[in-house]
Amino acid sequence: MNECDRAFQNSILERNEFGELFHKIDVNGVFIVAHHAYVLGYAVLYANNLSENEGYLTLIAVLPEYQGKHIGRNLILACCDIAHNKGMKRLKLEVKRDNGKAIHFYLKNGFLFDSHCSDKSEYMIKLLDS
Repeated sequence: MNECDRAFQNSILERNEFGELFHKIDVNGVFIVAHHAYVLGYAVLYANNLSENEGYLTLIAVLPEYQGKHIGRNLILACCDIAHNKGMKRLKLEVKRDNGKAIHFYLKNGFLFDSHCSDKSEYMIKLLDS
C-alpha cells in the first residue's frame, strides 16, 4: 500500500483507523494486486453483503506513472468478476465530489451515480452482468 499511496489525493496511510482497516480487509475483504516485477496497483473489495447482494469497492490505486495503461480498468474487471462469482448483483463505491479524475475513471468503467453519501462524497454503483 505504501507504493501506491501517492495515487490518492489524501494519503490513505494517514488515516486514524488504518490498523482497523487492515483488520477488516483481512477478515472480510479480497485484496487484488496488479504487478510486473513490483506492485503497480491494487484494489480491495468486500463481497459479503448477501442480504443486498452488493459488493463494495473500498480502495483502488494505481501508481501515477502507470495510470492510463488499463491497470485500473483490469482491477475493476477483476473486482466485478469476484463479486459476481460471490453472488453480488451490484458493485458500489464512494468517491469524493472534488475528485474529478476518479469520477471520470469510474464513469468510463460503467459506474453511475447512485446516492448522496455525505457533504463531500457520493456513492456510485455498477450493475454486474447476470
